[in-house]
Parts: sequence; structure tokens; C-alpha cells
Amino acid sequence: MDIFDGVVLACESLDNMKTTNIVVCDVSKVASIAKYFVLATSTSNVQGRATANHVQQVMEENGIEVLSKEGGEQSDWVVLDCYDFVVHIMTKDVREYYNLDKLWGDGKNTKKFETIQKELEQKAKKAEKKSAKKQKVEQKTEAKKEKKETAKTTKAAKVAKKAEKKQNKESKPKKAKADKVKTEKVKKAKATKPKKTQKQSDQKPESIEK
Repeated sequence: MDIFDGVVLACESLDNMKTTNIVVCDVSKVASIAKYFVLATSTSNVQGRATANHVQQVMEENGIEVLSKEGGEQSDWVVLDCYDFVVHIMTKDVREYYNLDKLWGDGKNTKKFETIQKELEQKAKKAEKKSAKKQKVEQKTEAKKEKKETAKTTKAAKVAKKAEKKQNKESKPKKAKADKVKTEKVKKAKATKPKKTQKQSDQKPESIEK
């Protein structure tokens, strides 16, 4: 999980606990203590403390170490130091008084969580569209490959069939020639065979004059 993913996770946790006006301030160019400040407004110090405990639990469950948690049970401002980003949970009065949004960013490089959500949704849709397009190209390539393989197999079958047909055609005249020679021999044998004469018993003897 990269730093901004952790920031988004913290924002989601704050949102789940019903805190309001969640803002992310990029302080990487104006502060060395962190890259981002996450600011949220609680309705009371009780909600603020409960929210801080929840955020800490979520962070630790996702492998993000919370270095420190500042602010007592009755404090109107609770701070969670997550090294690369710091979460500030304040009551409305305290937030308006200290105005960290303006102090650290002067209104620049700050985004409301709602805006970040929309950007992430658009990014997800874009990634999904890109993935779908890539999948479509892969399917098209696979179909083309299969078609090529089928054509190759069909061509090989045709070549084999043609070769077999040619072989049969070449062997057929030899057989016909042999049959012709055999027929001619039979005819020749019949032609040279003497004709049968009438049996002697069928002939009437000539009278012999005495």
C-alpha cells in the first residue's frame, strides 16, 4: 500500500465515523514532518476520541504504523502521527480557530475527500475501460491465432487428401493396363484355339459299293 492509499483509507475511516469536512492537504513542499495532513471535524471531543481510536485500529490492521496519538480524553484536538501523513481530528471551534487548511496550504494543494473520491472513481473507471480494451485485444488476437491454426490444419488436410488422390490416380492406370493386357491375352488365346469339328458319331457313313 502506497502513501496516498493510506491517506484515502484514513479518510474512509473518518467518514465511517461521521466526521465532516474531511480535507487532504499536500504539505510535502512546505513541511518536513509529513507529506500529507488529513483534517476532519468532529461534533465533540468524545466523538473525536472514538474516531481516533477507530482510525488507529484500521491503520494497524492494514499494516500502517501509528507512531503516536496525542490528545487526552477531554481534548478537542486529537492527532495521529502515521509518519508519512498526520491525521488531525478537531471540533468545529478549534478547527476554525487554528485554520490549518490555510496555515499549511493557504488553500492550495488541498482537496476535499468528496473530490478525491470522484477522482478515484474516474481513475477506476478509466483503468477498467483500459483493462476491458486490453482484454478485447487479447481475445481478438487469440481468435486470430486460432483461426490461423485452423486454416493451417485445414490446408494440411487438403494437401494430404490431394496427395492421396494423386497416389490413387497414379496406381489406377497400372491396374487398368494390367487388366487390358490380361484381356488381350485371353482374346488371343481364343483366336488361336482350333474350332471344334462335328463328332464322327454324328456323321452318316457313306455307303460302300460292293
